Amino acid sequence: EGDYIVMGSGTTIATLLREPLIADHAPGLKDAAAVFANPLTRNRATVGGNLADASPAADTAPPLLAVGAEVQLSRTSGVRWLALDDFFVGVRQTKRQPDELLTAIRWPAASPRSAGAFYKLGLRKADAISVVSAAVWIDRGEDGRCREARIALGAVAPKPIRAYDAESILRDQVLTPAVIEAAARSASEATRPISDIRGSAAYRRRVTRVIVRRLLEQLTAEK
Repeated sequence: EGDYIVMGSGTTIATLLREPLIADHAPGLKDAAAVFANPLTRNRATVGGNLADASPAADTAPPLLAVGAEVQLSRTSGVRWLALDDFFVGVRQTKRQPDELLTAIRWPAASPRSAGAFYKLGLRKADAISVVSAAVWIDRGEDGRCREARIALGAVAPKPIRAYDAESILRDQVLTPAVIEAAARSASEATRPISDIRGSAAYRRRVTRVIVRRLLEQLTAEK
């Protein structure tokens, strides 16, 4: 619709894998769908359900945060759009009111010079809850400099988060190894992880730095 890609909240995870618009305008979301639970669950689970559950480790949250997504909250008296970053409040807590339903998700259509990717570290190949997940989106100008960047992280804080300071390091810069390393370090410093059976807080911080660096290197190589 216009300059936005709009998706109903009932869209299944499996649909993300075969929809060309997702590959073109939110490639990180397609990456996340490919490692979501298992094939049977992907055929039934929905994007809206994954977001509304508000788990810090929700697979679809980081790639949608990275593309600047908003959620539509509907009630009998009307609808409102809320930035996904504002929607999450804490562990399984959101700003959705008791009489509201999450009915749609939208984000700006991608530019030809933008690129995105997602990576999830789990302890097994299927049905894995994230130890750490990250999504990166960049948009570069004709001069090769990064015009805009978003870095989103999962399973490293009480809610899915953006690494705003890391993003600011990338803006208006050529993505050299030094710049990428500085942004990855900053992203790690933005985390507030817990220690649990899947990994310690210190491990999650270290892994965040590695994943963000590798995603940025991947996107730089692609463009």
